Amino acid sequence: MALKQLSRVGLVMASTFSAHDDSGGGTGGTRASAQDVTYDWDLATDAITWGATLPEVIGFADPQSLSTGLGYAEHLSAESASSRYEAIMASGGCDAGGGVVYQVVYGLSADPRAAGATIWIEDTGRWFADANGRPGLAHGVIRAVTERHEAERLQTLAAQRDPLTGAYNERHFIDHINRHLTLSGRKNTTFAVLLGEVVVSRRGQAVDTAEVLDDAISAAASRIRQQMRANEALARYDETRLAMLLENCNGEQMATAAARLIAAANFGADAAADGVSVSMHVGGVIAPLHGRTPTAIMRYAHEAMEVASHAERPMFVRYEPEMVRTEAKKKLSQATDEIIAALNEGRVVLALQPIVDAKTRTTVFSEALVRIRLLDGTLLMPDVLVPAAEQGGLVALLDRRVVDLAFTRLVADRHMSLSVNASVTSLHDQQWQEHFRAACARHPGAASRLTVEITETCAVADLDATRSVLLALKAMNVKIAIDDFGSGHSSFRNLRDLPIDYLKIDGAFARNLAQSPDDRFFIRTLIDLAKNLRIPTVAEWVEDEATAQILTEWGIDLLQGHLFGRAEVSVLTPGPMIAFG
Repeated sequence: MALKQLSRVGLVMASTFSAHDDSGGGTGGTRASAQDVTYDWDLATDAITWGATLPEVIGFADPQSLSTGLGYAEHLSAESASSRYEAIMASGGCDAGGGVVYQVVYGLSADPRAAGATIWIEDTGRWFADANGRPGLAHGVIRAVTERHEAERLQTLAAQRDPLTGAYNERHFIDHINRHLTLSGRKNTTFAVLLGEVVVSRRGQAVDTAEVLDDAISAAASRIRQQMRANEALARYDETRLAMLLENCNGEQMATAAARLIAAANFGADAAADGVSVSMHVGGVIAPLHGRTPTAIMRYAHEAMEVASHAERPMFVRYEPEMVRTEAKKKLSQATDEIIAALNEGRVVLALQPIVDAKTRTTVFSEALVRIRLLDGTLLMPDVLVPAAEQGGLVALLDRRVVDLAFTRLVADRHMSLSVNASVTSLHDQQWQEHFRAACARHPGAASRLTVEITETCAVADLDATRSVLLALKAMNVKIAIDDFGSGHSSFRNLRDLPIDYLKIDGAFARNLAQSPDDRFFIRTLIDLAKNLRIPTVAEWVEDEATAQILTEWGIDLLQGHLFGRAEVSVLTPGPMIAFG
């Protein structure tokens, strides 16, 4: 390289390093300090010239082995995601005279083939082009950041884990499936995904108390983890479900692993002082044979698990398309019959989940979610209840029953406020409207403590008709909330003309807040727009304190999620509602 060009490089680098502090921030470089080592790397000859402090920072007995790019690369730790060479070649810039910035973090070890400490290095610099426009000289600074890297690693690990069980959380498990789908495509291999429902009972009766369920799922996860092998990953998937991924697995191996999973999770009442027993029904899928996306894989695993759950004893069912399809139709039909019986016998109940003030954390109101208590004491949950009600044309009847239950609760507790959900079917159903109007007339004081929630897609399906119904509801002194906002394709322009008291942001955005810059931008935009329209906002699915703090700082008004309480069944119910006959 010509002397003139070297002088230009020196001036540019001096300017670069003086423009930033010692913290390592910025993309242009860092000012050299006692913790830093400067270097020049001539890519044509592969020679590296180091600053005098190299032995102190690196700690290697023989720094001479680092005098070439190849020698330096031989000390690269296997844990490193990239290297200086890859960072330079992947920088994608064009040197217009001032060089091209690169920055990378990697690990170094005196002998990467032997067990020993890894020193983590932050490497920042600029490369300058040769006569052909390719990287010819790199000038930069390295700094040891081992403590910072370990702190970040622990933080990342914590973000991937379920705090109760220590297993992976649902979001990271989906990422895990995505990675294995990519690997299976490259290597033409298969892997298995197992999904198990933890069933808890006490002396033969189902248990649905949150504390007992938490203890059971934690114990089951711990027992399963003790039996796990190197190629298996465990996750908590939903409240009472555990999932496992097995690499390079066929159907026979999956069945063997499932039997081990069931045996490990089972905890008999004879071994428990309080009479609690735990069992697990498991469904499994071979991917990508029966699923090429995480959504499809988990849906099929769930369907197989549902078939397994009908057995009297814990068992495993492998996903087979035709078998599961037939079983799903049968179960849907059974659920429809169960809804009719529950309406007639007074077994429709409400599960109340608190919605709290973001700043004070006091409960503002609770969302009343419909459940059906089965004869064995267990609850029919929305994933089965809603499709069955829709198929059987029972949605409006259920929604009317929820209105009765909500008013009964409001009358019994004059300090309570509730919200209830109204489907698009009910909202535009004349009988539901008359039923709601009559309930408000009977309990005028309670109506002011009731909020009706409708989904975003319901609100804009027929905007004029929806506006008319909502105005009629507002005349009864109830409040209106738009639920799941952001899941559809409406806009604030459409909703501006509706009489809205609360805007509930779709929980999927809050759930991915820590991992998705797009979701963070979307939520902040929604909060700002809602504030301009003076509409209070509610964030759903808030599961951890970090997410709650971020949302509060951004100006969210109300928070809802397991961090503040699960949906607990209310025991106060009126008499039966005759649905048929």
